[in-house]
This record gives sequence, C-alpha cells and structure tokens, in this order.
Amino acid sequence: MLPLRFQLGEVTVKEEAAYALSLAGQDADFFLGMHASGTWGEGNAEMNERGLREGVLVLSKYRTLRGHEILVATFPARGETHVFCPPNSVIKYVPLPELAFWQEQADQPRPEEGGAMKGQQGNGSDRFVIGHLDMGGWVRIHASGTVPPELPVFLSHTLAEWLRQHPQFRLVSVVPISRDGATVELHAWYECHVFPASPAAPKPIK
Repeated sequence: MLPLRFQLGEVTVKEEAAYALSLAGQDADFFLGMHASGTWGEGNAEMNERGLREGVLVLSKYRTLRGHEILVATFPARGETHVFCPPNSVIKYVPLPELAFWQEQADQPRPEEGGAMKGQQGNGSDRFVIGHLDMGGWVRIHASGTVPPELPVFLSHTLAEWLRQHPQFRLVSVVPISRDGATVELHAWYECHVFPASPAAPKPIK
C-alpha cells in the first residue's frame, strides 16, 4: 500500500458510483487509496499537484473493470471527498454474451481452478476457456485458447463471480496484465474476513 499524501476527510460515495462499482465487483476503498496516495489515474497530475499546494480541488479519474468512469474529488478546505460518476453517464448492466457459459472444469487438478467460463463449440475457431487460480491472498484470472475481443468483459465477470462464491473475501486491488496493448489477465488481491464462531448452545436443563 502506497503512503497517503493527504487526508480524505468525510467520504461520500454517490449512488451511481456505488452501482458502477458493484457491477464490476470492485470496492470504493481501492480507488480512494490510489487517490490519497497521489496516483491520479487519468486525472490532470499538474493541476492536482497545484491543488495540493494551494489546498483546493484535487480530482482523480479512474475506470472500473466494466469500463465505467469513476471520479474521486477531494476539497481539502472543506474536509470532504466525493466518489461519483460524470454527469449524464450511462451506468447499465451488460449481461454475459451468449458466447460463454459457466460449467465445472473437469480437467483441472485443483478445485479452486474449477468453475471456468468456456466458449461454445462452433467451428473450432471460437473455443476459449477462462479459469481462475487462487494463490492465497491473490487470485489469477486467465484465459487460454482463441480469445475474443471482449476478453476484458469475460475476465471481469469471472472475477466478480469468484468473489460472489467467496463472501469471506474482500477485494483490495486489481491489476490488469496486458499483452500487445490488450488485457489478457487480471490479478486481484483480497483480504480474508473470517466469520465469527457461532455461540455455544446452552447446556440442557436436567
């Protein structure tokens, strides 16, 4: 975790931003951490550095795994930070294309690598598999075979589904792995929140 360069103050996550983050299976804390550490994303670095010196607006711009733009704005003088989407932005759920479906991978030796996404069998040219490998503390989402142009969408859906299947994990950060300018893998770090033990049942009354 990078050191924080300034305090966020009171944080407000707007409704549309919370919805966009939920669609991507991501957490606002990840973007807030980057913002407070001076990793501005697509934001204007020069203006933000001046904003830090003068105590005025500091604005970062990011994108979720689903491609929705997320803005993080801090007003140091007011001690406020807002997470929101640009005005008039369209936040909508895009279902998985029919090219893929969920099924168990029988050829994988480890159970945590099961539940992969596979392309349908056509003429053989569109066959692909997206699997996941839990490395303990981080999970690797990767593809094999002939991958489609929409691969980042399949990768993000696979990660989101994996997180839904592991409610004891909380997403910390996601790093896309690119090849030739295209995202081909996702590496996601998570924290484990162990559920509290169930209270002991009362002893029977004799």
